[in-house]
Amino acid sequence: MEALSGKVFGQGNEADPVLMTNVQCQGTEAALGNCSYMDPGDLCQHDEDAGARCQGASSEVRLVGGPHRCAGRVEVRPDRRWGTVCDNGWDMKDVTVVCRQLGCGPAMESLSSKVFGPGIKSDPVLMTKVQCQGTEAALGNCSYMDPGDLCQHDKDAGARCQEPFSLRLMDGPGNCSGRLEVRYDGVWGTVCDDDWSETNAQVVCRELGCGPTKPLAPKLQDRPRFGQGTGKIWLDDIRCKGTEKTLQNCAHRFWGYHNCTHQEDISVVCQDN
Repeated sequence: MEALSGKVFGQGNEADPVLMTNVQCQGTEAALGNCSYMDPGDLCQHDEDAGARCQGASSEVRLVGGPHRCAGRVEVRPDRRWGTVCDNGWDMKDVTVVCRQLGCGPAMESLSSKVFGPGIKSDPVLMTKVQCQGTEAALGNCSYMDPGDLCQHDKDAGARCQEPFSLRLMDGPGNCSGRLEVRYDGVWGTVCDDDWSETNAQVVCRELGCGPTKPLAPKLQDRPRFGQGTGKIWLDDIRCKGTEKTLQNCAHRFWGYHNCTHQEDISVVCQDN
């Protein structure tokens, strides 16, 4: 952001009047006309026309080259062309803003191009020395500098945010019955049946937008099964109170920590709406 003179952007049309001088704003006014100012009369000519440069708050942002949309090399588009961000001064406050702008989960790491690779040589480096407070709604609202020739793509900044939690029911007769799978940090995995309860299942059904759970047999071995999953077993020993909006808010062991096999993958049966 800069306050500039007419030497930068040129002079106004000679036929147009100069309407304001000695403008004094507090910075909280909704419009320039609400600030204190004087009628210039003949005191000012167009060689003293004021100029201004603002930072574009509407810049788009994306993360490229990572395992999912919430991790990768940081790229911004203030107008029609995408470019990268130099990692000079890049920190977790800056990543927090990127994660918020993208609708991802919490910020996890601020990274360099060594992790997600450099940007395309023909694309510009658009920002350096980004300084966010961490509360901004968009990266373009943070203080930054034009890198000029100071940064090359070997210094492109990267970010990793937690991907938003989601769940699904697989291999059942419809979307509301099946083996329970959850996605954490971009990877789908299953849920162990240890300490599983009807209350847990009600939270799942509600989160999926299905009807309530169907009554199940009291013995776990007599409950419906929809086959074993593969890969990660993400959650174990889940204990919900029943008021949670999402299964991830229920008490459980640390993500990926369990003493189960896929023979213990839990299934859930909800009523269709």
